[in-house]
Amino acid sequence: MALLATKCALSSALNNKILSSSKLSCPSSLKLSQRRQRQPQGRHASFPNVVNSSTSPNPSRSPSPSSPSRLLEAQAWRRLQKLLSGIGDGEEELAKQLLEQEPPQSKVFMAVIASSCIATVAQLLCWLGGADPWGGASLSLHSLKAAGVGALASIPLVLLNYYLWTSPRAREQLPFLDEVQSKQVEDFGPMIDGLSPLQLQAFMVAETLPGVLMTYCAGAGLIAHLIHTAADFVANGGSGSFGDLGELAAAAAASSSSSSSSFSIMSSLPPLAPEAVGLAVAASLAGVARGSEIAASEAEYEVIRDAIENAERYYRVAAMGKDSTVVDATEASTTFVTVAIRWMANKQVAAKFAAAMTVVEVVYLGGVWLKEEDLMAPMVAMLIVSGVVFDQIRRRRTGSGSGSSTETSM
Repeated sequence: MALLATKCALSSALNNKILSSSKLSCPSSLKLSQRRQRQPQGRHASFPNVVNSSTSPNPSRSPSPSSPSRLLEAQAWRRLQKLLSGIGDGEEELAKQLLEQEPPQSKVFMAVIASSCIATVAQLLCWLGGADPWGGASLSLHSLKAAGVGALASIPLVLLNYYLWTSPRAREQLPFLDEVQSKQVEDFGPMIDGLSPLQLQAFMVAETLPGVLMTYCAGAGLIAHLIHTAADFVANGGSGSFGDLGELAAAAAASSSSSSSSFSIMSSLPPLAPEAVGLAVAASLAGVARGSEIAASEAEYEVIRDAIENAERYYRVAAMGKDSTVVDATEASTTFVTVAIRWMANKQVAAKFAAAMTVVEVVYLGGVWLKEEDLMAPMVAMLIVSGVVFDQIRRRRTGSGSGSSTETSM
């Protein structure tokens, strides 16, 4: 829904506990298996799989599909997915299923209603703060020219997103990329299923425009306006609509020898310094929000931590086959620990990558906005980029894309 496009102003800080995932204490079996130079073979057929933590995700270095270590790794991955799928009460999955069954017209209507509410909030914030609610956009030739500039400015972002979504080489070099893209497919897929091309365009506009208004007008623009207002208030000696407080500040400024130096500091700042500060704050919030969408949740962290701590006991007691030995259980538990830690690290890197990409995008289009002084430029650019992304999401959902997020995210 449209809330996903505007979490930049509403989400909490990125889950710091993910950063400590690589420091989770591993069972003694992990240390034991790392000391062994050679491992017995021929007893892995009935067991899950283990891959050394130094194993590269590069397919050229991975064991063949029929090798014992690969079989152990695949079984460990399936157990991890089973543990993660058991998180929650099922209401979210039920809501997605119901959403998929909604008629296309209802999906578009819900997206328009949600985006209208968010756009109204953005406009209200700008009105309360005295900022331009449209960021300089209007029905004029200037906005038409800005739209053309925005279309040109979108070319680098379009090429980058198309490469990241379609290139097998990109997924090979960035193994965490599937984690980022699968999250977008998971969030928007149920909404766009069954939509006609025209309905998809309407949905895309409903998802994109409120985010632009919230990020630039109610975010960067409002912060910049408040900084300008505060600077003018200080420069005028605190006089204005602040009543007695303003008169007191003016008297203090007149009697203070340091007031002139503070005014000179204000006047020596670059002309676009408030706008740059506002844009930096808005970009940071957008990055934190995007990263928090990808990062492992508290529940996922707890499940993975408990599974790692109990891995050795689980494989020795619950997963022992008839012909398996203690060595097999040790290797299986080591593999599971390795896969789980790799999954946590992958989520961490994916969250940082998504946050960085969002910050770069917001700053880049924000610079175009400040140069043109018209919100139409970043608005058109974002619509074009969103068109590429939504097209790739639809292709992934229908199976016609160049790749899909499967076990490559390990």
